[in-house]
Amino acid sequence: MLSPVIFLSATHFNLSGFDIANCDAFKFESLPFKFYYTSLGLLSMIWIFVLLVRKYRVSIPEFRKQIILMGTGIELFLFSFFGMEFIGSYLTRIGILPDSGFEMYGLFGIVIFMIYISILIVRFKMFNVKLFATQALVIGLIVLIGSQFFFIKVTINFILTGITFIGVIVSGVFLIKSVKKEIEQRERLEILKAKLEKSNIDLGVANEKLKGLDKLKTEFVSLASHQLRSPLTAIKGYASMVIDGDYGEVNKDAKEMVGRIFESSQNLTKIVEDLLNVSKIEQGGMKYQMDPFDLVEVVKSVSQDLSITAKNRGLELLFISSERKDCIVNGDKEKIRQVAINLIDNSIKYTKTGTIKVEVEKIEDKIVFSISDTGVGMTPEVRASLFHKFSRGDGARMNTSGSGLGLYLAREIIEAHKGLIWVESEGLNKGSTFFVQLDAIKQ
Repeated sequence: MLSPVIFLSATHFNLSGFDIANCDAFKFESLPFKFYYTSLGLLSMIWIFVLLVRKYRVSIPEFRKQIILMGTGIELFLFSFFGMEFIGSYLTRIGILPDSGFEMYGLFGIVIFMIYISILIVRFKMFNVKLFATQALVIGLIVLIGSQFFFIKVTINFILTGITFIGVIVSGVFLIKSVKKEIEQRERLEILKAKLEKSNIDLGVANEKLKGLDKLKTEFVSLASHQLRSPLTAIKGYASMVIDGDYGEVNKDAKEMVGRIFESSQNLTKIVEDLLNVSKIEQGGMKYQMDPFDLVEVVKSVSQDLSITAKNRGLELLFISSERKDCIVNGDKEKIRQVAINLIDNSIKYTKTGTIKVEVEKIEDKIVFSISDTGVGMTPEVRASLFHKFSRGDGARMNTSGSGLGLYLAREIIEAHKGLIWVESEGLNKGSTFFVQLDAIKQ
């Protein structure tokens, strides 16, 4: 596009003459060539605009501001320069204005362009001004010292200046390289910062979506659990009536099968109740009725109820207590009962042979009840995650009917009572002891 201008610059097709006295050139006034100049300016504006748009689309947000400023400055300058020339030539041709160099006012567009460039340099640190300044300083020193060679007459001064000259060149090269390296590192950091900010925004959006999905999941589990509760109650009721002979005598094999149905429905009912409780906790809907009650009485009652289950598995369940009357705590009696059921039932499920000991004792101003078994035990790694949702430890292979929610619920309930719950074990196949600690009420 520029080649015709270059080749025709020294011919009368570009300049028809020159007034040396007034330092003024006479342009060639051919209309086709005028049109070519104007077209060249217009095409330049369009092409630069296309390049900037393409660059804008593939750039990160931080660089887009710079592209807008640069593009605006260039386009305003080109519009001012070519626009004024076109308007001036046209108005002169139709006789409205004399040939007074009106198009020269278009050069004021460079002021606008320099303002935008200054903003880019000062605010966005564009064009590596620091590097350019360092290069200019080094080159200036080299030129300044090098010029001394034309004036030095004494040999020793010539040698000293030569050493200084070489030293400035070497140190200048290292200085420019170090500044360039620093600028490149800063640019990489800026790019990484921009990418990190974008990643943080993306992660924030993804996190909000996950929160929404988690809420939907919790609502679905709650709804599904409510819908399952009614048919399970009916299954349990009819199975129990068949076992009790309410529909007549059934043979031994059928009775055993119905017993399995009853036991399975009981396990499933417990899982449904756990799911409902987890949903309530996650939705903040778990309510607690806090009243004083005797913890010994509650734990003893649960132990007696589950002793039959333990006996059917060939285990001995022992409740140990000094029958003290001062083990009073303030809490939700039914929720604490559920914790005791979960912990004792857990020990029964994961103990093949031996004894399970349940004990309640008062230690200073705390009430502690513990459940010790001779079961599968656990490793330190398992202990660290045992009270999380759906964590079942190494005993999951022994008992596949659990939901992995019982211990999680126990922890949530005890923590809501401002108590502590933990487990101790010497290792695999060495048994476990679960502890629950609550504040005692002063009598």
